[in-house]
Amino acid sequence: STRLVMARCRVGQLERDRVIGLIVERATQTLRIDRAAFRASGVSTARTRWLGRVANTSDGIVQQVSVADLIDDVARQYLFDGLPGHGGESA
Repeated sequence: STRLVMARCRVGQLERDRVIGLIVERATQTLRIDRAAFRASGVSTARTRWLGRVANTSDGIVQQVSVADLIDDVARQYLFDGLPGHGGESA
């Protein structure tokens, strides 16, 4: 199943929160998990810096995703600062 997830993301420390839509494949349900249930995954690489802490549920492991780290600088420019040559209008 594919879902559209709306997420708040802070682009810079002084920036206001922005809302972005993410297409999430194989999403079948929504869970509310207490933050205290999440633990470090034990795996960290520069290529997957957006993958965060994990929690065990009765259905398996759930991993947090950092939306701010998921969007690289080039994508951030196009999404939030406007396309180059288009007068700084946001996409």
